[in-house]
Amino acid sequence: SQFGPEVSDQLALIFKDLDGVKKKTTSLDGGLSNLPRTATWINGPGNLLVNKHPWDSVKAEFSFVDDIETLRSQVSGKGNLERFDYWLNQFKYLRAFGKIACTAGEFNKEAEKLTLLTEDQKKELVNNKLLPLVKKEGEELRDVHFYLISSITTWGGLGNVANWQQHIIPFQIHSHADQIKQYTADTAWIKDLYSADLKELSRIIVPQPQHIIETGKDYTVRVIFFNMIPDDPRIYWRPIGSGKYESSGLKKLSQTYWEATIPSEKITDDFEYYIQGDKNGDFIFPVTAP
Repeated sequence: SQFGPEVSDQLALIFKDLDGVKKKTTSLDGGLSNLPRTATWINGPGNLLVNKHPWDSVKAEFSFVDDIETLRSQVSGKGNLERFDYWLNQFKYLRAFGKIACTAGEFNKEAEKLTLLTEDQKKELVNNKLLPLVKKEGEELRDVHFYLISSITTWGGLGNVANWQQHIIPFQIHSHADQIKQYTADTAWIKDLYSADLKELSRIIVPQPQHIIETGKDYTVRVIFFNMIPDDPRIYWRPIGSGKYESSGLKKLSQTYWEATIPSEKITDDFEYYIQGDKNGDFIFPVTAP
């Protein structure tokens, strides 16, 4: 019912196989979960569960992602497709998470050799093995962020991005670069290691809009315009199912953060609304809006 009758049965079978654990346990061992586990707890939630196995031997565990993607062309309706893409991007994020966990494991395995080598041998290992792995981690972080940000619908999702940037990357990824930079001929590569933007991704994000308001209160929604420049952004509303839409402009709080408000005096009964970020209607929430 979430994705339409065309794909509901096939998706139900895939989700059933991913649900639960292989046996009852309180262990965080990733091997006990039907869904691949890529995160662990290290001084806080959401750290990389570093995988010592090469990605080529692990990627088959994520084959269900491709199985889901093959169904996408069968989904009809904007709402069904948005819900389908949420799950598809979440699972692609999980796969990207698993891939970088394997790269981190490969780095750690190679880096253990440094203590046994001469200075010249260390430089050779760093430049031939470790530096390419660090650069590979930087590339894989783009996929992690792309799929994560593509599927954000809540403040918790934004918190997940913050966790990557403030917790995982500084402590588990940057540390790899710090570990080898003394052995490289220069350190110019560090500034280009981690991309500062995702120009290929632009979207409107409305995290967890409220569904209940008190009588006499304004209805307020916070809006994030990611990688786009709003063009006369507006909120449109009307009584549910009938009447002409009224509208008001959004208030700019920062370059990307805006606020939409329906004044309390305009709210006389249940209502419906949508937010449009540009005059062409390319950026709209929800996608099922007229």
